[in-house]
Amino acid sequence: AAATYRQTATFQGLTVARFFPLLEASARTSGELVVVAVERPQRGAEPDIAAGDVVLSVDERPVHSVEAFGKAAADAWARTPPGGTMALQIESRGERRSVSFAKPHAEGPR
Repeated sequence: AAATYRQTATFQGLTVARFFPLLEASARTSGELVVVAVERPQRGAEPDIAAGDVVLSVDERPVHSVEAFGKAAADAWARTPPGGTMALQIESRGERRSVSFAKPHAEGPR
């Protein structure tokens, strides 16, 4: 069971993990995944996502495990066309909001 809490998934510079059981009991959120690290810069992401934010869903698809987050993020990103965006719904300091990730336009041959 402890291994479950050591697992992480990374997407576009964000690393997420499950809430540790003692923190989960004190958190007032419906989410089960917390951002544990943010690598800057995030390509195409809003700059105001931080460690401690709770991930609720990927493109409106709820995620309840590290594996589900990794798969949902990869699938949503693959479906996002160049120049398009995908969103994570997060909870930060008790408020829910959406954080958009823009996929760069494809570069032509040089």
